[in-house]
Amino acid sequence: MSEKKLRKSENELLTIVSKFAYELKHEDQMALSAALMVAAKTIYINQLGLEQTQDLFQAMADSMDVIEVEKITLH
Repeated sequence: MSEKKLRKSENELLTIVSKFAYELKHEDQMALSAALMVAAKTIYINQLGLEQTQDLFQAMADSMDVIEVEKITLH
């Protein structure tokens, strides 16, 4: 498959998934996100193998900014 055709295929897939998620916007967003993550994880494992998938998910987790929220009490 040519690179141009592959990019078109990836863009079409992204569009389908985005429309699907948008259609379910009034559903449980955490359950939807979890289902999409499980699907992605399964695809990555099947395509890359377990070790590379673990590395990928670790890199994604490490790239997230951690925001510390201070709890305050109002009197």
